Amino acid sequence: MPKGHILVGFSGGVDSAAAIYWLQAEGYRVTAVHLLLYGMPDQSRLQSLDERATFLKTPLVVLDRRELFQEQVINPFTESYLRGETPNPCVGCNETVKLKILADLMGDMNATGIATGHYARKRRDPKTGQWTIC
Repeated sequence: MPKGHILVGFSGGVDSAAAIYWLQAEGYRVTAVHLLLYGMPDQSRLQSLDERATFLKTPLVVLDRRELFQEQVINPFTESYLRGETPNPCVGCNETVKLKILADLMGDMNATGIATGHYARKRRDPKTGQWTIC
């Protein structure tokens, strides 16, 4: 019996593939989730993602979130840059797009957690007792 169902943000690279492998080795059921965030979907890239997920023996879900990425990351980055600031779009993207999408998807897919290939620190929220990524 699996320990739980984990959604993994899946770029198709080594880090996210390793996260899937390790979670499966620990007894979790894993679903790879790839987010289309920018540009036009490249059919050969999608085929490669599908082949990698098949090799890892995990289902692959591909979600088109280009409009959300434009609203939450590109537009604020551009506005900030035009004000003469030096924004880091990755900070906003991880919090307001990538991790939020995975967290929101958990209920729809009956998942018990999310993971990525990113390096992160986790901490227990003192008010709720829930684990959070910081």
